[in-house]
Amino acid sequence: MFVFAGRYTRYAPLLPSGAAELTEQLLVETGAMTPWMQRFYASPRNRARLEHFAERFGPGQLARMALRKRFMDDEIRAALAAGATQVLVIGAGYDTACMRLAAEFEDRLFVEIDHPATHERKRAGVETLGRARANYRLLAADLGETTLVEALARLDQPAWDAEARTIVIAEGLIMYLDRDDVVRLFAAIHELTGPGSRVAFSYMKCDAHGRPYAGKVVSGITRLSLKLLGEALRFCVADERELAELLEPLGWRYRPDPGRFDLGTRYLAPAGFDDRDRADVFEFMAVVDRAG
Repeated sequence: MFVFAGRYTRYAPLLPSGAAELTEQLLVETGAMTPWMQRFYASPRNRARLEHFAERFGPGQLARMALRKRFMDDEIRAALAAGATQVLVIGAGYDTACMRLAAEFEDRLFVEIDHPATHERKRAGVETLGRARANYRLLAADLGETTLVEALARLDQPAWDAEARTIVIAEGLIMYLDRDDVVRLFAAIHELTGPGSRVAFSYMKCDAHGRPYAGKVVSGITRLSLKLLGEALRFCVADERELAELLEPLGWRYRPDPGRFDLGTRYLAPAGFDDRDRADVFEFMAVVDRAG
């Protein structure tokens, strides 16, 4: 869907420059995108049908999928401008932020961690595209079996610096973890980062039954589908106050900032998008700063 957004005139200007094109190249090289998929996305008629379907079952979500990437990209750049020397993306999948930015910031370290199966395919794709760099490292780790500390200890030349100012990205991740796992993750990130570090992530809020809310139209279907795929939605918070109360004892300071965290306010309104593109929010953005 991210590649689709890049081909769609309405949403393409919202994306990080070159991100959709590089993502498509990577997906093709890894075999995750087949020729028929490319032909499908290239057809204006197919794109119109896909948009109609997507907007019917998840109003505004195409724009928000594009904006989630834009938000994370902008937060990485802001952290680097503020002095961060390391970037860590957890559960990177086929995201290309580190791949793109490592070439631009040659004096910073960019590290991705993902499941071994995804990791090996991506590594091969990165090498085929000629995007491998000394400051861009891909680590294979199943964080269900090994800790984040153990995974980063495998890095050498350069090694991970637990005292360095760092920006950590956890996009579309923590809603699939149990609450205890979320606590362990943020505790580990605190242990692995220095003063001035921050974490940018997305999260979900709970519905009236205490379950992750995934949209007015298909919330139940979404939860069931993901569960059948082995990726059940697990973690949610009632509100921002609960999020802050969970993370502050772990050394992370959260301060609500609608102008920064609300994608509609930050990106859609200035671009002149109407209310259709701002509908039914069920994934929220946040950034926390290291308190000590």
